[in-house]
Amino acid sequence: MALARFGRPARVVLETGRMANWLHRQLIARDLPAVCVDACQAHAVLSQMPNKTDANDAAMLAELARTGFYRAVRVKSEAAQGMRARLKARALVLRQRMDLDNTIRGLLTSMGVRLPKGPRRWADRVELALEANEALALALRPLLRLREDLARSLAELTRRLLAEAKGSDLCRRLMGVPGVGAITAYAFLVTIDDPTRFAHSRSVGAWVWVCPVSVDIHEAFA
Repeated sequence: MALARFGRPARVVLETGRMANWLHRQLIARDLPAVCVDACQAHAVLSQMPNKTDANDAAMLAELARTGFYRAVRVKSEAAQGMRARLKARALVLRQRMDLDNTIRGLLTSMGVRLPKGPRRWADRVELALEANEALALALRPLLRLREDLARSLAELTRRLLAEAKGSDLCRRLMGVPGVGAITAYAFLVTIDDPTRFAHSRSVGAWVWVCPVSVDIHEAFA
């Protein structure tokens, strides 16, 4: 390991960022005293350096570690990171399918094409409308095939999230609240990750910016 030649460090400080979760877990797994700090606060300190280089940034972070002038943040568990990845993947596919639907509708409208009545599936109605407009069909049929692929991916991701949510006792309890479905409960569970870090339940609302409670909301996940 690269740090071995320097001996055992008293503290390893890294900023929140794209790789912070993985780096923090790997350092902790090697029994190193790693601390993840708020990147905004670290940036305020690092910006005082007249010449910004990687070496100077490392020196300033080491000084933060020595003085203790930093705000440590919580790092999400590996399980929560995996859940968050699945949630974000579903959100991306859903957004892409909606954008695709809006594009198809817009192109049809711009050509004065109205969807016929008949088939229940929207894609089938579009196909019928394209039979009389070959020029538009050349543009939209590839989009319809892409839409089918997105629909299958969305259904697969949704089934997986619903199964995980229904298998979680906490998610089932949250779903007992009127208006809270499986996906919302799943997203809340991923966001909170470790509820024991909140001393009071009212602090949770302030941390997710939904109520004006005066608490330290900067204690966050990386």
